[in-house]
Amino acid sequence: MEIENQQSIWLGRSKGSDDEIGDVFAGFTEDATKHLKALKALGHIESEISTAKPERLMLRLLDVFTNKGDLVLEVMSSTADLTAVALKSGRRAIALQGSSERDKSITSGCAIPRLRAVLKGIDQNLEDKIPKARISKGSYIPYAGGGSLATAVVGPEIAVLLADDDHATLTDALSSMNSHELAEAILTAEGYLPPAKGTDLALAISGKEKALVVPPERYLTPELVSAIASEAAADADPRPTHVYYFRATDDIDEKSFAGRVSLRRIPFDLLRLDVA
Repeated sequence: MEIENQQSIWLGRSKGSDDEIGDVFAGFTEDATKHLKALKALGHIESEISTAKPERLMLRLLDVFTNKGDLVLEVMSSTADLTAVALKSGRRAIALQGSSERDKSITSGCAIPRLRAVLKGIDQNLEDKIPKARISKGSYIPYAGGGSLATAVVGPEIAVLLADDDHATLTDALSSMNSHELAEAILTAEGYLPPAKGTDLALAISGKEKALVVPPERYLTPELVSAIASEAAADADPRPTHVYYFRATDDIDEKSFAGRVSLRRIPFDLLRLDVA
């Protein structure tokens, strides 16, 4: 979609009846407030804030700057206004929230349950369900549901790869982690899902690869690599296994394990972002 000759001022609503969808252009802050209050009254969210932005405005911005199917990034989204409308209008979205206690409260009480209500198809016909809310028809985007939602917490920075450096350097964040936390931090930074407790293997987000981390107090030896390769060969799962390690003996012949196991030394092979 290509939109030209944008107005520098967008009216919230044209003069005349405010009950028709066609009369709503960009909406008002009160539209967003009433929308969230209605969701709260129906028990779909626990809290709302007065700085939410009207969905009609968000849709105008999305139509101007993106196409359907695009990935939209909403930074410090609070009530996930842009993300909600992105999902409703055929876009994908990532919403970044802050880490303060207030941010966490808004995220858990408003943003996440609001997005769940959208995906379940609950965010529609609010003007009929709660007439007292006096929601103007067309002031929000009704949605019949569909899609999926995943949440994640960003952990501490564990490695840095500067533009002029050949390899990454580790930060002090790993020093206070136990073996499982360390493996989880390294693997998720490399594009893998967190390994389940009690297991060593983690799957790539794409599902096409596996990986494990050998803890720093343990040397990677030919015997250990052979055991990992044998387990990979015996497994019905054909996906290759990537072994992340801190230190190793000098007598490992990586070529003999090609196709089954590949070795990646920490920190030198981190942050390459080549997980298929």
